[in-house]
Amino acid sequence: MIKNENYQGPMAFFRKHLNGDYSLGRSYWLNTFLVLLFAPALGLILAPLLQDLPARYSSAAVLALTVLGLLAWVWAISGTWASANKHVQRGGKGGWASAAKLMIVLGIIRTVGDVGIMSEGLGEHWRVALGGQLGPQYTIQVSADGKSVVFKGGINDGAAEALTKALDIAPAVNNVVFSSMGGWVREGNLVANIISQRKLSTYVEGECTSACTIAFLAGRDRVVGPDSLIGFHQFKSVGETGGDAGDQAMASAVYERAGVSREFINRIVTTPSDQVWYPDHNELLAANVITRESTNGEITSRATRLRTQDAAGCELSPLTAIDRIQIRKLVVRTAPEDRNSLIVDAVILNEAEFEQPFPAIGLTFSNLNGDVVAQSLFTPAEYLAGEALNLSAMPPETPIRIVITIRDPGRDAVTYNIKFQPCPHCL
Repeated sequence: MIKNENYQGPMAFFRKHLNGDYSLGRSYWLNTFLVLLFAPALGLILAPLLQDLPARYSSAAVLALTVLGLLAWVWAISGTWASANKHVQRGGKGGWASAAKLMIVLGIIRTVGDVGIMSEGLGEHWRVALGGQLGPQYTIQVSADGKSVVFKGGINDGAAEALTKALDIAPAVNNVVFSSMGGWVREGNLVANIISQRKLSTYVEGECTSACTIAFLAGRDRVVGPDSLIGFHQFKSVGETGGDAGDQAMASAVYERAGVSREFINRIVTTPSDQVWYPDHNELLAANVITRESTNGEITSRATRLRTQDAAGCELSPLTAIDRIQIRKLVVRTAPEDRNSLIVDAVILNEAEFEQPFPAIGLTFSNLNGDVVAQSLFTPAEYLAGEALNLSAMPPETPIRIVITIRDPGRDAVTYNIKFQPCPHCL
């Protein structure tokens, strides 16, 4: 015999359902159904309030709603299961109680699978909610002549505010130089608004990709250097594996406002978010993305040296910072075709804020006592290959693979050392 409890107070509904004292039909079809709609409905209410805030707030909301939704779902199915246990005692048919339990079990299996599928996206939301950014830390510097602001790094939270402060300090600035792999779409729009309101021109030094293009397109005069790249792809929200229809509608609207051709926009929104489309400069001109191409890099990091050059009245030698060249992923292995040769495979990176000449690479092998067994000096022509041979200098923050083949110095060579040296007459 079922004992009827007198449920009172603000939590009466929740307690009554959890104890299974609502009918099976109500517990299954009404209470559980309403709970499943709760989190999505709350998300729809919060979405307009969060769209103008940094991404970390939206990610925190997604995580909170996910946890709340799972707790509510556990409450719902627990109460429905309890109601199924009491269904026969209330005069109901056992078949319906068994069917309800079967559906709950299937629902649990499906939910566990869904959570597993969502785990990667939830992990991304977690990182963003803790303050993670899409790009590296940005830097904003005013050139020595006071006419340009150089923006390097990610279009991260706070970039627009930092740019505003820099422009307020240097009111003579008329151009923003970008070298960025992108970041948040929201921040890109904010930076674009600042550039548009102040009627500034924009210039790409190196690369401007993803959200950086939004800011770049706001320029009154939009210029690229001779070796600069501008890259596009779909917009993608945090936690998604690819951009959805809403993201691409937003992308289309952003680029349409900038006056980009429809054919060009169609190519952007069909390029997956994990890939980048780099149109050539002729395509950029035809689509109204750029207004012209610079042939001599008139606005580059060298702007910080303009005063010196003007005063000297002569051409300055190239900037160099050998200590800012790093080597990564270094591997020395026996050549598969010739067991008496070694292959040195590595990636070199120019961490300076400006391009600089390729260095000579000194390679030294030593024995256990530290005595030199063999040493060689390699010029860029000897270690560069493929498209890298066409480069006249090392662009900043661009990984370049090198491959060097040498004779095996023998068993006595147990350690090796690589050192960069200036190479003024190389290339």
